[in-house]
Amino acid sequence: MALGFRYPGVKPFSTEDRDLFFGRGGDIDSLFKLINVEQLLVLYSKSGLGKSSILNAGLTPKLRETGDFDILNIRFGVYRPENEMSPLDTLLAKVGLGRTYNAFAPADINTRSAAQVWRALKAIQKNTGNKNILIIIDQFEELFTYPEADILDFKKQLAEVLYVNIPLSVRAELEKQMINTPEAIDENDLKFLFEPLNVKVLMSIRSDKMSLLNNLKDYIPGINGKTYELTALNNMQAEDAILKPAYKREEIFLSDPFDISNDALDKLLSFLTKDGKQKIESFQLQIICQYIEALVIGKKIKTIGTEHLGDINNIFENYYDNLISKLPTTEDQRRARIFIEEKLIFEEDKTRLSIYEQQILRDYNVSKTLLAELVNSHLVRAEPNTAGALSYELSHDTLVDPILKAKAKRLEKLKIEEEKQRRALEQDIAAKQRKNYELHNCYWFVFQCWQYFRLQRVGLQST
Repeated sequence: MALGFRYPGVKPFSTEDRDLFFGRGGDIDSLFKLINVEQLLVLYSKSGLGKSSILNAGLTPKLRETGDFDILNIRFGVYRPENEMSPLDTLLAKVGLGRTYNAFAPADINTRSAAQVWRALKAIQKNTGNKNILIIIDQFEELFTYPEADILDFKKQLAEVLYVNIPLSVRAELEKQMINTPEAIDENDLKFLFEPLNVKVLMSIRSDKMSLLNNLKDYIPGINGKTYELTALNNMQAEDAILKPAYKREEIFLSDPFDISNDALDKLLSFLTKDGKQKIESFQLQIICQYIEALVIGKKIKTIGTEHLGDINNIFENYYDNLISKLPTTEDQRRARIFIEEKLIFEEDKTRLSIYEQQILRDYNVSKTLLAELVNSHLVRAEPNTAGALSYELSHDTLVDPILKAKAKRLEKLKIEEEKQRRALEQDIAAKQRKNYELHNCYWFVFQCWQYFRLQRVGLQST
């Protein structure tokens, strides 16, 4: 088994990280209770607070332990013209994975038919002993980057799943079969077809994208009904998220178990709640924890003290520099720095800027490959815009100050380098001028000697 880290950094916790996911016990319990009583639930929060993590490492494992749920985790991804999978295709691929179809389910999941999602889920219900089916759709805002026709297909079939016992298209097929071949209909299958689907849907979405849900209200009127807001961590939750992974003694980590002194912990929490903040964002906390673990590994530290933390602001600057240094070439690193530091921040008021993908590719000498690497590193995130395309921005406000500091250092270094080049050029010019002057003097001396000997010769000839 490969050794791993105790803290995933800014990447979401996975299901495999469940034993390292702390600080969200209350939220997990609340979501668990809501899922058991609600058919449709929307989980929302600001970006960077850990929606994906709580779904992956918190709620999903807890639900699976009960044995009462068949869970389908789905993510659409943002729309790309070259991607042939619509949101409905993505959902069907998930519900059809490894299933045996019967009870009016289509034989081929790739063959489109009316009420296809209902049919597939009905087959799952039949094959799993009537367990609850929970569809979890993470980053649901990605749905709205797709063409209107794709969104319409999706919401129509999702509405059938949520609100209809048996769709009209299935009922019509059944009536036709009852007329033509009534002997082929099994009474138990017929009874089962009319039983309600035990389907629940949980969607996670960013707070600033909640208004997009109104686009589904024509088919799913209850879309804004039951919601749960995931807030930032309080100090006690943050302590659990910092300390409990550090104490784990399993021999699967790159770092040995370690502790953090009370003074160091107070310093961390004080920094994370500065500027009047009452709560702590997971994004910032995980960057600091990742830095601490790297110290433990590199210096074999048993207890982290305040002396090991230094200026915590520098942790974020080092984080930025480290991610840039991992880009494959020095030219990529240079282009990434210029793009991020000069194009994605309005320096006067330290705000993030959003830029269209086509503008980036056209004007800023940044390739699609480099953009993808910046997104994968979580330095930059891709956001759907109102034009149906993608815009790019810094992943979090926390990075603004350290990036501006790194920019100032880069420009100062560039200024020093330009000054060295200027001086070198001046010295080269001066050296050439001296050489020309010395050569001129040599020519002048030779000329004077020639003149002297010429005059001497003329004088001798005259006598």
